[in-house]
Amino acid sequence: MATKTPEPDNATAAKKSKPRSPNYPAISLVEAIERTRKIYKADGRAGAPVAAAVKHVGYSGPHGKALTVLSALGKFGLTENKAGRVVPTQAAVDILEFDSNHERHKKALREAVLMPAAYRNIIERYRKVGVLPSDESLKPELVADLKFSPSAAGGFIKDFRTSLEFAGLLVGNELKLSIEGNGGAGVGDELEFDMADTAENRGNQTGGTLPLVPPKLGVKQDRMTLGDCQVLVQRPEPLTQEVYNDLKSMFSLVLRNARRAIPGGGSET
Repeated sequence: MATKTPEPDNATAAKKSKPRSPNYPAISLVEAIERTRKIYKADGRAGAPVAAAVKHVGYSGPHGKALTVLSALGKFGLTENKAGRVVPTQAAVDILEFDSNHERHKKALREAVLMPAAYRNIIERYRKVGVLPSDESLKPELVADLKFSPSAAGGFIKDFRTSLEFAGLLVGNELKLSIEGNGGAGVGDELEFDMADTAENRGNQTGGTLPLVPPKLGVKQDRMTLGDCQVLVQRPEPLTQEVYNDLKSMFSLVLRNARRAIPGGGSET
């Protein structure tokens, strides 16, 4: 006799269908810098084990909220995890050590505020018009287009605005994406990373995980992993047929070169 599978109760069904907000920093850049300052003051560039780091930033132990805050420091590029230690990055040191009027301080701030993908996404949406909409207009867009939960959207917008204002990229609702004295270059050009000279890239030249390179505004990043192979591609968004054809040719060339590296020349399968 066939048995009927019990249907989930309403509470269980609601829990399973609850929308999950995208990955974003749970605190503002202002708060993230102050939390990083405490770790830096206590342990300097050596950083601290996770259990000690959460205490430095004001928590009793590595529970959910504390780990969420530590994660936010990393999302802004202020800390990195090295062998189980929460270590301040060079960007964090530049922010903490240089005066607020020093160019290295200001540049590190601008880089930090554009590290979170959710922040870059919103800035890119309104970069051409140069103005952010009101909170009341932005909130439904976050929910409908970026899959934020309604309860999370309000707090995110507050932190987002606070962070951009602190970094000098937002005054009122106006986006300040051109840096004075750089010939009118956009913020995407100003903040392009020189990956050949970053500690993360130097550490990955001998293997390990590919570094997450913050792309310029207007550029989409695709990261793919299959077995021991890793590919990181940055391409214009939206994609044109011409760029697609270039990508296709580039990957064909990569595969040809890879086949030549196989002992005996390899073969197509």
